[in-house]
Amino acid sequence: FILLINKENKPYPWYLHNFPKIWKKLNKYERCVYYVILLTNKSIKEQRKIKNRKNCFVTTYDRIVEDTFSELKKISKFLKTKFSKKTHIFIRREKCPNKYLKKKINSKINFIKKNVDKKMFEKLFALEKKYKKDLYGLNKIC
Repeated sequence: FILLINKENKPYPWYLHNFPKIWKKLNKYERCVYYVILLTNKSIKEQRKIKNRKNCFVTTYDRIVEDTFSELKKISKFLKTKFSKKTHIFIRREKCPNKYLKKKINSKINFIKKNVDKKMFEKLFALEKKYKKDLYGLNKIC
């Protein structure tokens, strides 16, 4: 569910209230990339505002999927909980760890590169580099 606003007699997502002219020019893939860039940057900005960092644990989907047990142990320790039999059942059911994630991601990156404007792809790729380097700097904060 996304709140829509009416601008020039057309519905737009709420987060584009200042950008409808840009939105009109984008194809469906570019709209998705635009949305990801916009919301990722907003999220990073909000995360940096967190004052009580000792209650903050940062992880990534990649870490959880590729190194499941190690990452869940860290989360468990942070939450002061323990693994149960159900934890192991859940992990197996979700087919983790998944060592093929990188191949899937690379094929999706190539698809995006073919279907979006070069400048937009470069912005998205720059965000990905920051994500891979240190999770947008959030690892240093929390």
